[in-house]
Amino acid sequence: GGARIPRPLCPRLHRPSPSLSPDPAASIAMAELSVGCVQAMRNGTTDRSQIVQLIDVRKLTSGAQAGAGERYRIVMSDSQHYLQGMVSTQLHDIVRDLPINAIVRLDSWNTNYVGGRTIIIVAAMTVVQPNVPSRIGDPQALDAPQQAQAQQGQAQQPPQMMQAQQQPPPVGYAQQQQQQPPPPQVPTPRTPVERKNSSAPRWEPFSLQVREYGESDNSFAASLCNALMGANMALEVVSYAEVLIKVLRWAQEKDDVPTSAVRTYLRYAALPPKTPVVDEQSVGVWRRWHDNLVAFHRSGADRPSRKNASSPSLLDIPRPAAGFEGILPARSGMPSGLLGCAAAPGGDSVDASSLGCRIPEACTRGITMAQMRHILDYALDACEEGSWQDARSGKSVDRRHANFYHVLENVVNPATAGAKCSMAELVSTEPQPPQWCVSHWYGTRISDFIVCIEQFLVDKYVSASASQEPEEFNEQLDAAEQSVTFWVCAFALSQDETVSELRDGVENSPFVRTLLVADGALSIIDRDGIYYERAWCSYEQYKAIESSVTGFEQNVVTALESKRRPAVCLLDGFAMQDVESNMLKGRREGFFPEDLLQLSREALPSRAQASSPSDLESLRQAVQGRQRLMQATLVVHSSQRELVRQTQEDGQESRLEPLLRALQASRVRRLVLNFFGQPTEPRARKLMNALPRTVVDLRFERSHPIVVQGACRLVSRGQLINLELSYCSLGPAEGMAIAQAVTASDCQLRTLNLRDNELGVEGGRALAEAIRLSSTLLDVNLGGNSLGVEIGKALARALRHNQVLLRLNLRITGIAVEGGKAVADSLRFNSTLQYLNLMGNYIADEGGRAVVEALQSNVALHTLVLEHNGLSAEGGKAMAYALRTNHVLQNLDLGYNEIGSEGGKAIAEALQANHTVKTLNLTDCHMDAPTEKALRKVWGNMGGLSL
Repeated sequence: GGARIPRPLCPRLHRPSPSLSPDPAASIAMAELSVGCVQAMRNGTTDRSQIVQLIDVRKLTSGAQAGAGERYRIVMSDSQHYLQGMVSTQLHDIVRDLPINAIVRLDSWNTNYVGGRTIIIVAAMTVVQPNVPSRIGDPQALDAPQQAQAQQGQAQQPPQMMQAQQQPPPVGYAQQQQQQPPPPQVPTPRTPVERKNSSAPRWEPFSLQVREYGESDNSFAASLCNALMGANMALEVVSYAEVLIKVLRWAQEKDDVPTSAVRTYLRYAALPPKTPVVDEQSVGVWRRWHDNLVAFHRSGADRPSRKNASSPSLLDIPRPAAGFEGILPARSGMPSGLLGCAAAPGGDSVDASSLGCRIPEACTRGITMAQMRHILDYALDACEEGSWQDARSGKSVDRRHANFYHVLENVVNPATAGAKCSMAELVSTEPQPPQWCVSHWYGTRISDFIVCIEQFLVDKYVSASASQEPEEFNEQLDAAEQSVTFWVCAFALSQDETVSELRDGVENSPFVRTLLVADGALSIIDRDGIYYERAWCSYEQYKAIESSVTGFEQNVVTALESKRRPAVCLLDGFAMQDVESNMLKGRREGFFPEDLLQLSREALPSRAQASSPSDLESLRQAVQGRQRLMQATLVVHSSQRELVRQTQEDGQESRLEPLLRALQASRVRRLVLNFFGQPTEPRARKLMNALPRTVVDLRFERSHPIVVQGACRLVSRGQLINLELSYCSLGPAEGMAIAQAVTASDCQLRTLNLRDNELGVEGGRALAEAIRLSSTLLDVNLGGNSLGVEIGKALARALRHNQVLLRLNLRITGIAVEGGKAVADSLRFNSTLQYLNLMGNYIADEGGRAVVEALQSNVALHTLVLEHNGLSAEGGKAMAYALRTNHVLQNLDLGYNEIGSEGGKAIAEALQANHTVKTLNLTDCHMDAPTEKALRKVWGNMGGLSL
C-alpha cells in the first residue's frame, strides 16, 4: 500500500544529575548560556536561538532498525536544568566529533511529548564554543523522581477542577481584554434526584432554578441554560455530552477561544467535568470549567503548568499478565504483539508495556499517521498471508483489497477486547486532541486510506520549496506524520462505546464533539463514490458543514489510479505548493474526478444506508424533517466549482437556478468562490440574494462589484465574521459602503481583505477611519490599491488609536516616503500590531530609518515586510542596528533592495547578537559572494535565510 516504515522511539533517559561544582574556568561561558531556556523549551516556547551546553552526546545503536543509519542523542543544559533531545540527519557531521560540554546555539527545533516525557528534535544548530573544560553549574533533570512522585500523589487525589496557571499577559494586552474576576467557589453538586412518574414535563423544576441563577449577573450560566431549555427536553438530568458541546461552542464563538487553545487545555489542564446538569450548583461546576478555559486562553500561556490531577494515570488500562504481547494471534515471521514499538519521533524502540492510558473523553482520542502506520502495516502484512476472509463473501482478503471492516474484525477488535478500550488509548500515553476529524466509509481500501492521508499532509504541511529537495521533503513529511493528529472512528471508539455513545443521541456523538476541538474535517472518498450512499458519511459531512465553528476547514480527498499522482485533495484554502495562487490551486484540484463530484450532487441522504439497522434509525431520527436541508447543504458544498461556472456569461440559467435554490435552502457557513472571469451583474445579484443566514465567512475573487451591496448588509447586521473581495474592481463608492458597514453597531467582522481593487483616495480615507473606530477587526488587507501619501498618514493615525488590529497589509499602496514614515512612527504607540507589510511602497532610506526608530520601543511586531522599497546600503545599516537592539521581530523581509555588500556585512555582524529572527529574506540585494558567504556562516544551518 506504499506505506513507509516509521521511525521508532528513542529510549527513556535514566541518569541522575551528578552534583558538580561549577569550574571557575567556565564562568565566562556560563554567562553565555540562555538560563531558563530548557524549561521554556519543554513548555513549547517559540523563541529560537537558545544557547545551551551539551553535557552528553551519544550515538544510539541498540534496537535500531536495520538500515536506519546512525542516530545521536544529546543532553542539553542551561546550567539550571537539563533535557534530552535528538539531532536531525544533517547535524550528524557536527555532533559526531563534538567534545562533551561544548556550547552551541540551537537555531531550530521541535518539541515533542512522548511517553510522558519531552524530547527536543534539533534541526539546526551552531557551535559557539567547542572547548569548555567542565560542566557549567549544577543542572537538575526537569522530570526528577521526586517531582514524578509528587505528581503521582496528586493523581491519586479525588477528581477536582483545576484553575489554569495564570501567566503574565503580553504587553498591551490590558487594552484588549478586561481582567476576569476569579471564579466563585462552587459547592459540591448534589446527587441527581430520582425520576418520578408524572405527566408534567420533568424539565420544569430545573429550568426555574436555573433561570433564577442565570439572572444573578452570570451571562454564561444564563445563556447555557437557555440553550439547553430551548432543546425542549423533558429530562431532569442533561447529558454530559450535550453540555460539553454547548460549553465549547460558547467558548469559541462568544469568547473567541481558538480551537488550538481548547485542544491544549483538554490535553494538559482539565478534562470536562462528568457532573450532570441538575441545578444551579452543577451549572456552576461547568461555569468554572468554562472560565478556566477562557482564562488559560487569555493568559497567553503555551500550555498549563501540569496535567489534570483528576485524569487517570498512565498504564491504567487492564492488560494481560504479559503486557501487550499475546493480544493478537501470533503469526510466523512476525512479532506476536502489534505494538512492538511506538510510532513517534526519537531514537530506539520502546517496550510496548510503557504504552497505553485511559482517555475518558472520546473526542480527545486523536491518533497520528505514524501511529496509524503501525496498525495498518501490521494489517496489510497479515493479509499477505491469506489468513483473512471477507465475512460476506467468504473469500480470502489480499493486501490490495483489505478495508476497515477487515481491520476492525481482525486487528482492532481482538487487540482492544481484553483491555476494553479504544485503539487510540492502546497506542497513546496521554490525550491527543485531534486537529482533523476524518470521515470515511469503512469499505475504503486501507492502501487508499494511507495515500489519501499522506497526500493531505503533503498539501497542508510540506513547503513548496521542499518539493524540489527529496531529503527536505521527507523530513517535513515525517514531522507531519509524527505530530499531526486525526480523529478516526475505528481507532477512537471501543466496541462497547460504539453503542453506548449514541444513547445521548446522534447530535451529541463523539464525532460532533470532535468538530469543536478540531481545525477541520477531512472526507476520504472511495474510488466508487459509495461514501455518498452511506448514512453515517452523509451525516458526518453535513454536521461538519452545518455546525462547525468559524474558520473550520472542509477538505475532501480521494485516491487516483496514477502512480505519479496517487491522490488529490480539494482543500478549503490553498495547499503549500499553491503558493496562494488560484491558478495553481485550480490546476492541482483539476485532477479530482468529475464523476465523483457528480455523484455527490445527485446523492439523496434520505436513501442512504448503514450496516446497523439501529444506527440507521438513529440517524434518520436525528435529521427528521431536515432531509431537504441536509441534501441542499451537501449539494452546495460539492458544487462550488459548478456555481462559479454557471454564473459566467456563457453559463446556463437552467443549471444555475437549481444551485441557487440549494444555496438558499442550505446551512453552509463558509462560501469561497474564485471566479476565473467576472460574473454578469444579474447573476452576481442573484447569487448574493441566495446566501443563507448561516454564512459567516464569504470569500470572492474576481466577482462583480455589485456583490458589495449584499456583503454590506451581512456585515452591518453582524452576520459575517470574514469578508474577502479581491480583484473585484471595487471603487471609492464600494470602499465607503464597506467602511460604513464596518462601523455599524452590530458589526462582528474580524477579517477584511480588499486587495487589488481600485478603492482610491476616498475609499481609502473612509476605510482608515473605520479601522480607527473598529473594535472587532483583527486582519486588514488593502494591498494593491492606489491609496497615496495622505491615506498612508490617515492609516497611521488609525494605528495610533486602534489597539485591536493584529495584521495590516499595505503592499503597493503608493504611500511613498512620507506615508511610510507616518506608519512607521505609529508603531511607537501601537502595542498590538504583529504583522506589517509595506512591500513596494519605495519608502527609501528615510522611511527605513523611521521604521528602525520605531522598532526600538515596539514590543509587538514580529513580522515586517520591506521588499522593493528602494533601501540602499544606508538603509541596510539602519536595519542592522534594529537587529542588534530589537528582540521581538521574528521575520524580516528586505528582498529586492539595493542594500549591497556594505549593508549586508552590517547585517551579518548584527545577526551575531540577534537570537530572535527566524526568517530573513535578502534575495537580490546586490551583495557580493564573500558577503553572502559571511551571512550563511553567521546564520548557520538554520533554515529561513534567502539570498
